[in-house]
Amino acid sequence: MKLVRFLMKLNNETVSIELKNGTVVNGTITGVDISMNTHLKTVKLTLKGKNPVSLDHLSVRGNNIRYYILPDSINLETLLVEETPRVKPKKPTAAEEEKRAKKRKMGKSTAMKQAAVVFGALAFGWLAIEMAFKPFLDKARGSMDKSDPNRDPDDTDVHKDDSARETDDDSSSKRPTSYAEAVAKNTAPVA
Repeated sequence: MKLVRFLMKLNNETVSIELKNGTVVNGTITGVDISMNTHLKTVKLTLKGKNPVSLDHLSVRGNNIRYYILPDSINLETLLVEETPRVKPKKPTAAEEEKRAKKRKMGKSTAMKQAAVVFGALAFGWLAIEMAFKPFLDKARGSMDKSDPNRDPDDTDVHKDDSARETDDDSSSKRPTSYAEAVAKNTAPVA
């Protein structure tokens, strides 16, 4: 039995309560709630080191109580007996256990299920990208189909430039490499 349940049965009993700050409260219990807040009548309140004060009613907050001093005349055996016996939960039968196990098994995902979901998500993502960027992808694929992987456009351009230089009348003069040189020679800059 919980202490607070025992204290709730102490209605109309005269008790002494010592609080955590050293104050002593003597009075008759009118009620105790689930938070151990205690309500008293005909109270004598004695603060630590002060004279007692008489009050008609007083409520003491449960977390401020250090301990109760019960009268010797209380029959503890009758107060400590539980009025309602505890009900133990029934053990499930074998059939109920089997149903629970099936439900748990159905809820669990296997590695195959997870792989299928991931594969489906990847396929859906690929299709979404294909559909969204179809014009750009078609243009890029077309240009890749036309290109020759063995041909390097940079190499052929260099050879054309070299052959053009050889045919120039003034082969000893170099092409300007900077804008300042191009302006100085009054020719266009090299791009």
